[in-house]
Amino acid sequence: MLGLKRALAVIAVIAVSSVFAWLGSAPALADEGPYRQFVPFPDIVAPFCGPALGDVVVHAVIDNAYLMSFRQKDGTIRVETNGHVVVTIAANGKTLTFNISGPETFILSPDGSQLLSVKFGGLTLMLQPLGLHHGLLEGGATGQATKSTGHTTDICALLS
Repeated sequence: MLGLKRALAVIAVIAVSSVFAWLGSAPALADEGPYRQFVPFPDIVAPFCGPALGDVVVHAVIDNAYLMSFRQKDGTIRVETNGHVVVTIAANGKTLTFNISGPETFILSPDGSQLLSVKFGGLTLMLQPLGLHHGLLEGGATGQATKSTGHTTDICALLS
């Protein structure tokens, strides 16, 4: 479970940094919304699987994800992803393709400055350790997993 908690924290940091960047550049905090904005999936290159496999490249081949924000009655902001994202993961001469379309939900404080909770469903790409989680992941503001169902596929093992 520790690996899952760390993975959720890494996913949350990447996703939430995108959310905060979007909130800073859009009228997302005004009134009730909803507001919709395209969020590009960044290419990621890192030695996720250790020195034996070297750098692993994660690249979106279909990148059609959007963030939508809604202000709740209690003032908190719910940000949801929708759309379609397919990534390739390449290392060691092998390439794998996964549909990681989500959905994801982030709950932010009324002023948008603090993450209160996250919820990932469907297929979720985890970066540390590199894996694909099939099922539900939920976490609090610290990125600690509070609920998990399903299982995780070890992508490093598939690339070996």
